[in-house]
Amino acid sequence: MAEKRFGEAEKAYRELNERIEDLKLNRLVADAIEAVRKEAQGAYEQAAAEARRLLGQEKFAEARRVLTPVIEKFGVEEQVEAARKLLAEIDEAEARAKAAAELARREAARQEAMRRRQELEGRYAEAIGPVQELVAAWDFAGATAALSKMRFEDADLAGRLAAWRAGLEHLAQLKARIIQAINTADPPLEKKDLLIRGLNGRIVKADGQGLTAELISGKAERLKWSELGAKAIGKLIGLVAGPEDAGGAIGAGILALAAGDPTGAEKHFERAAGLGADVGPYLAPVAAAAFARAQELLASGRSLYEKGDFSGARKQLSQAQTLLSTIRSKYSSTTWFAANQAAFEAVRQSIEGFLRESEAELLYAEAAGFFGKEQLFDAKPLVERLAAEYADTKPATDQSREPSLSEL
Repeated sequence: MAEKRFGEAEKAYRELNERIEDLKLNRLVADAIEAVRKEAQGAYEQAAAEARRLLGQEKFAEARRVLTPVIEKFGVEEQVEAARKLLAEIDEAEARAKAAAELARREAARQEAMRRRQELEGRYAEAIGPVQELVAAWDFAGATAALSKMRFEDADLAGRLAAWRAGLEHLAQLKARIIQAINTADPPLEKKDLLIRGLNGRIVKADGQGLTAELISGKAERLKWSELGAKAIGKLIGLVAGPEDAGGAIGAGILALAAGDPTGAEKHFERAAGLGADVGPYLAPVAAAAFARAQELLASGRSLYEKGDFSGARKQLSQAQTLLSTIRSKYSSTTWFAANQAAFEAVRQSIEGFLRESEAELLYAEAAGFFGKEQLFDAKPLVERLAAEYADTKPATDQSREPSLSEL
């Protein structure tokens, strides 16, 4: 008994009863067996309580050690079976804890990767901003000089810089050809020919800074390249680059990007790609703009969800989900997507999570409405769908709701 070998003690008592047939002795032995069983049960309960305490602290090895004597020494079948069940619980809890720890580790690594990527993207955006301003002003020489001072070790960002350098070469050549085409035009071009806004007039000069027009009033008008407008830019490029010129399309796309028109830029890049040009590096700003829009929709949808506007949230989040699908289909082969995949997946998971919760809330509200009107036949399929498709959402798991899902 001191060694807690309760099964052996009980067996010894029973063997004694079998050897000696004495009523008084048999009663004493029966009492002793009962005492052994009570002590065994008390010892098991104490061990089980300690094991559960350690389990609650996720000290799985210590919890197992507490139960080991129950299995190896106690020798009482019921307690051995109970201890084995508790050990199975400990094993399951440890497996869940390990899985959760692994998920947490991966999530931490993903968040760190996102943080580093966002930091890199921020540095790149800060560096490329002045270059884009120079491009928008048609100062391609200045933009090239500024770009030559920029260096990034990251493969994606280095690829973008290389694309900018190549694009600026296209633009410098286009600009020179445009100036020559305007200055040698016979008869001279008019503002309306190039879709330039304002009073019409003949264009009498083109140089590095812009155009000079002689208006019908006789006055001279000076126009900077950056003031001409998107339609005029298209016409100017069309003067020297035909519809089959991929370089012209790339140049137009870069100008559109610099002017803050990623949608127009994408159209030009798609045309260049159709002509056989590699436009992957040029697509990064376009993809980034679309991704930023998806994040805006997520933020809007989340805000509406937190305010209880689940219908509005679903609309915004569905748009964000569709936009992410478009981004994946268009840009999954680009270096931008590879570099930003961690951030992309984080946004996708957030969108899907809030979208599921919003859909579940709408389903719950409809079912609860029927329930409140005692229209149980109408509520039943909604409740079944909520339980089957949204079992992990708040409407399905929150038992403090009135009515809860189990009450519907």
